[in-house]
Amino acid sequence: RPEFYSAANTGAVAVSSGQPLARDVPGTGVILADGDALATAVVGIAEDAMAALGGVGQVRTDGKFTLADWPAATGAAALVPGARYYLAAAAGTMSTVPLALVGQVHQEIGYAASATELMIELSNPIVL
Repeated sequence: RPEFYSAANTGAVAVSSGQPLARDVPGTGVILADGDALATAVVGIAEDAMAALGGVGQVRTDGKFTLADWPAATGAAALVPGARYYLAAAAGTMSTVPLALVGQVHQEIGYAASATELMIELSNPIVL
């Protein structure tokens, strides 16, 4: 059963559906996640697009997430079926290659069940 909650984008950048999100510093909203610090590790995937500075949308934390077009989150139109996806260094992105530099955050987001479906299985973030 998918889990999700409603949250406001408190960041200065708009969020696209499918992008990984982190809690903001006060813990009252969400911002784009990135692998540069533990504070910006993934808490879920944006189910809805959210305008900058207050746009509200659903954050999916578990289960199957379907999206026809993935370029905002992966840089490609489709997912690679069977591939695992990890938090990337650039804000709001994920990659099939995990981060590996000292100080970066290693976190698995899930795996591609198909070219359009991501099975969200968030791992605990680890600072390398």
